[in-house]
Amino acid sequence: MMVDSMAYSAPALWSLYRPVADRCAAICGAQGVLSRYEAAERVATYAVLGGVPAYLEQFNPNQNLSKNIRNHLFNKTGMFRNEPAVLISDLVRETRIYEAILRAISIGKRRPSEIAEMIGFPTSNLPPYLKRLTELHLIERQVPATIPFSQRQTTTKSRYMVRDAYLRFIFGLSSPIKRWSSKVSKLACGSGSQSNSGPLSRYHL
Repeated sequence: MMVDSMAYSAPALWSLYRPVADRCAAICGAQGVLSRYEAAERVATYAVLGGVPAYLEQFNPNQNLSKNIRNHLFNKTGMFRNEPAVLISDLVRETRIYEAILRAISIGKRRPSEIAEMIGFPTSNLPPYLKRLTELHLIERQVPATIPFSQRQTTTKSRYMVRDAYLRFIFGLSSPIKRWSSKVSKLACGSGSQSNSGPLSRYHL
């Protein structure tokens, strides 16, 4: 298992260990794969897939983003169907807890107390799981700029976000079949959720 060896080669790992520069370049590369998309739809595609080349290659440039998502992300078979579960199970043990944490953060429960309440887990037991997910670059701990550097490691005002765009998108849909179309529409017109549009904006500052 990759829990110990870190030898797993799932496409999603590309987004975990490449520097931000490569992720910025990925959206430019999407212009080749999705050359027929308008700029807003290419940005929305990046917000959903995170610029992972293996994901982008699955999309058909002759179909719009909504249809590609319908045909691939919510297909009962194929790469996208099992990717989140496979990735997490190969990275960590106690996969149900880690998946629950990622889902909670993706739908907006960003404080440790909110995450713990959402998953029915004692807040005092949560730090090791958050630390592990942070080490794997699956989540990011954010601290308000007003917090002094000497207090940043111990402050209780920290917030967490899911770093991987695809996991953030999928886990953020509590009812995928009902909610995906409206979310994609918002992303495509530039009014996507803060959780998806925020990271993308920071990569291009």
